[in-house]
Amino acid sequence: MKNKEINLTLSYNEMVIVKEVFQNFVRTNQNINFELGRIKEIESYLEILKKIENGLNQELKIRTDR
Repeated sequence: MKNKEINLTLSYNEMVIVKEVFQNFVRTNQNINFELGRIKEIESYLEILKKIENGLNQELKIRTDR
């Protein structure tokens, strides 16, 4: 995509609206990044739980094979 320069003349009220829209965009982006971070943490916990489950299953198999 080619960068284009746009010259706009905005009223004060229009500038306030643009500012609010931009702030909402930034806030939404921060919330998305926060939620993605939480998902990554949950995935890490699930991996740990899966390893624990595999270890317990192997231990149970060893004990039942005796």
